[in-house]
Amino acid sequence: MNRLYFTKLRLQRLNWNQRNYEVLNDFLAGVRSGEPAVFDWDNTCICGDIGEAVFRHQALNLEFKFDPGQLRAIIPDQVHGIDGIHCNGRIFSLPKIKAQIVGAYEKIFGRSLTEVRDSAAFADFRRRPAGP
Repeated sequence: MNRLYFTKLRLQRLNWNQRNYEVLNDFLAGVRSGEPAVFDWDNTCICGDIGEAVFRHQALNLEFKFDPGQLRAIIPDQVHGIDGIHCNGRIFSLPKIKAQIVGAYEKIFGRSLTEVRDSAAFADFRRRPAGP
């Protein structure tokens, strides 16, 4: 592949909202010259990649290799100063979602999948966090 092709690529404004455009350009500024940056938000870059499948398998089979405190440290309260997500006319608080996920994980951590599979705590851990 022609590496010169990658050095000429620049993120164009197009339909990006201003905030996302700026954040992505800030990120791209840290990419070494001549190296591509690939964003795979919806499995379009690598058809059938397994990232989401592995995550789901780990969550549904309690195969995470971290405790609740480590999970709390992994999940951010905000991303680039943003602490909420607007979706379908509602605002979802990232700290509240984080607390729901970690709280549910605390109830099942250290227990076997067989022990918790039919429990309300495991159902809470698997379900989407509640809204605002």
